[in-house]
Amino acid sequence: MSLLSVMYLVGVCTSHKAELAVGDLDEAPQGMSLLQLTTKASGAIQVSDAFPLKWMHIPKSGTSILTSLAHLPGVCEGIPEDLIVDEDHLGTFFEESFMTSVCQPSCPGLDCHHSGKHHAAIGLEYEEYYKGHGVSMFRQPEQRIISHYNMVTIPGSRWYEPATVSEYPTVRSFAEHVEGGVARMLTENFGSPCFGTSGLGPAGKVPADQLALAKKRLREGFVFVGITEKWDLSICLLHAMFGGECSAKEFENSRPGMVSNGPSGYDTSELDGFVDEADGEIYQLA
Repeated sequence: MSLLSVMYLVGVCTSHKAELAVGDLDEAPQGMSLLQLTTKASGAIQVSDAFPLKWMHIPKSGTSILTSLAHLPGVCEGIPEDLIVDEDHLGTFFEESFMTSVCQPSCPGLDCHHSGKHHAAIGLEYEEYYKGHGVSMFRQPEQRIISHYNMVTIPGSRWYEPATVSEYPTVRSFAEHVEGGVARMLTENFGSPCFGTSGLGPAGKVPADQLALAKKRLREGFVFVGITEKWDLSICLLHAMFGGECSAKEFENSRPGMVSNGPSGYDTSELDGFVDEADGEIYQLA
């Protein structure tokens, strides 16, 4: 499929989401890599070879992608056309419910059987399950970290963790704790790096060789990479690659944050100058 064809399909798909301006197409290479828009979308992969797809769940980057994955042709069999993977349809812990009650019995095109803890490092599973099958949404690192911090530190949140508030009283201290989480998630064998639990000891700067491996695995192992900030375009590209039509339900946020970040994103000044350099490089590659 040519890049022009992809752009045409995106234009058709966006009829379901009027807010996506035509200008977004011109900006696509800035928000999504040319590797994604050309090499991957042009047919460099065979859809049949990519199945079963294997989702890597980066925290606060878009659990809603499960709805789109479930409705791709050949992924799930006999599920309701109006199924949305969210709390209204599958309960409070809808992700777990989808994996066990929907995906495992009904979705041969999506691997839900070989997953450990949510958000876990994928190193042990990469070669056998992720390589050539991986799919994931990537979010700008500082925005993702602030969203994560809000989720676990704001009273009233279902995921409120008083211990986290006590141990990491500022968003910067939390950011330093989870630094390089995505790069570590791609490379380490144990722990949940985006939560600051690493199989290789305390978090901190990701070593150059480890970051290089993370990039290599992203380039070679993932058949679809989306950008949270370019959600509409990402969903349309997913359909351009794997078929099927976009629907309005795919543009719903199944797990909105406690604090709205608005169109311009969270104010990063509260990070007091912190920049996640390693995950920034991963994001740029995505």
